Amino acid sequence: MNKEAQHSIEKILGSYFNKKEISEYKKLLKKKPSEANLVSSLTDLNKQQLSQTSPLSSEFQHSINILITFAIDNLEETKFYDLVLQLSDVAIVNGEYPSSIELLQYLIKSVSKKEELIPFQSHGLYLLATVYSRLSEWGKSISTLNKAKRLFEKQKDFRGYVRCENLLGVIHLDYGKLDKAEKYFENCLSYLDIANDTNLMGMIEINLGVVNGMMGAYEESYNYFHRALVKFNKLKNILRIIELRHNLGLLHTHRGEYKLALGEIDQSINFANKLNYVSNLTISYLTKAFIYIQLNDLALANAFSDKSLELSYKLNDRLSVADNLKLKGIIERESNNFSQAEIYFQTSLRINDELENKLNHAETSVELGVLYKQMGKVETALISFNSALNYYKSIKHNEEIERIQKFLQDLS
Repeated sequence: MNKEAQHSIEKILGSYFNKKEISEYKKLLKKKPSEANLVSSLTDLNKQQLSQTSPLSSEFQHSINILITFAIDNLEETKFYDLVLQLSDVAIVNGEYPSSIELLQYLIKSVSKKEELIPFQSHGLYLLATVYSRLSEWGKSISTLNKAKRLFEKQKDFRGYVRCENLLGVIHLDYGKLDKAEKYFENCLSYLDIANDTNLMGMIEINLGVVNGMMGAYEESYNYFHRALVKFNKLKNILRIIELRHNLGLLHTHRGEYKLALGEIDQSINFANKLNYVSNLTISYLTKAFIYIQLNDLALANAFSDKSLELSYKLNDRLSVADNLKLKGIIERESNNFSQAEIYFQTSLRINDELENKLNHAETSVELGVLYKQMGKVETALISFNSALNYYKSIKHNEEIERIQKFLQDLS
């Protein structure tokens, strides 16, 4: 188990056990040799980032299993279930999704028939829905969220209810249904007095920033991100700051401000490595790969894409896998390896079709259209470009509409 995950667990232990009990628990664990560091010939910052390991191993699950058994005999019921929720959070941040699912399913089953423990059940369902959404299991996520919402309503816990609505908005973002996502986020603001909930307000502002950025409203997106950044800096919420730095980097990338983008992304990666926030590392390495493509450094773009793809497969993050295959297609296309590029693009499209991700499908269709244009396959290029154009018209993304129309004019 990596040091960051171990440190997170040890911080939690102090809130539930005395020093003697912690010592007893540690004796139950068997130590294993740490993994050797990877070697890279790259210069300092990139070398450090590319050589960072994020092992997602059975050791974490073993540690949690022993701790749960130990805690059952040493904690009262409510403290025990509170510990299970805390450990689930640690597992999610560290990308240990099988462990988090196992913990949450155990929690939900254990408390389901006890009226006084409904708060644990509702929060457990919400976290389980979060894990399913990260695994692109949209049906399971939505079904679980609806169960959580009913329980939050029963308890008149409107903050919990809003968190569910916010996650539904995120799921619609992942579908590429930006109008619906935006409505969910805006509706969140009407459910409770957000003025007294800085953290929740900041979360909603991040998502409104994301959806506006996807629609090409960059100034509005920038304003939302910075308002959220002020809030989370005051709260010293490092996880949200990691996400914001990444999103600001992505926004600068869309604007073609690559130096600023790399600065933000490197800040995000630096914090994420310290906390082993694996899901964010995956998308930050991906974004950095895309930036290096724009800077025509294909070797470094490929290296960061490899790093992102490795984590994507470990996390079973199929959205990131599809995005990485799109980047691999661009790299091969720019290297004049057209057959390999076509395979990558078509595989990315297939995965996005399976996940019903319309935005990523449109982005990949544009890149495939460019490939077919270079190959002189006019008819297939037209099909790809028009497929993407129809989607961007549906979300009124004027910048992308103009870009695709120029491609189409070049083919006529």
